[in-house]
Amino acid sequence: MYIATYSGVLSCIVSENTPSPAHFEDICIFAYSRVFSCSVSVNTPGTAHFIEMYIAAYSGVFSCMVSENTPSPAHFEDIYIFASSGVFMCIVSKNLAGPAHFEDIYIFAYSSVFMCILSENLAGPAHFEDIYIFARSGVFMCIVSENGPSPAHFEDIYIFAYSGVFSCITAYGQ
Repeated sequence: MYIATYSGVLSCIVSENTPSPAHFEDICIFAYSRVFSCSVSVNTPGTAHFIEMYIAAYSGVFSCMVSENTPSPAHFEDIYIFASSGVFMCIVSKNLAGPAHFEDIYIFAYSSVFMCILSENLAGPAHFEDIYIFARSGVFMCIVSENGPSPAHFEDIYIFAYSGVFSCITAYGQ
C-alpha cells in the first residue's frame, strides 16, 4: 500500500469480522497530512502481520490500532517514521491474550507528541529489539506495559539529539 501526497482522512480497516486477517508486505505513506486511522485486525480469529511500515513527511494524527479483541497480537518487523510532525498514537495490542512483538522502530526528525501504548490489559508485555530515535524534539510518552503481570523487555533504546520531555513507563500497575 503506497499513499503519496494525501490530505484528509484515510480510514483503513483491513480485517474486520473476517475469518482471517490481512497480511501486508509494505505500507508506505509519503507527504501525508491530516488523519490516518488504521485498524488492521478487529474481531478476527487471527491478527495481521506487517513486514514494514514507512511514514515519511507526516503531519497530523496517526492512529494505528493493529490488534483489537483478537486471540493474538500483530507482529511487525520494522516501523520507520521520517520527518513526522503532529500526534502519533500507536496502540498495538489491546485486550489480547498476548502482546505485540516488534523488531525495530526507527524515528527520524520527529517533532511533537509520540504516544505509544504497546500492551494494554494483556497477560504479558510487549517485546522490542531496538528503538532508534534521531533528532527528536517534543514529548515522547511510551507506556509499554499497562496493567500487566510482568514488564516489557527492551534490548536497546537509542536516543540521538533529543530535546524536550521523554516519559517512558515500562511497567505500570504491576
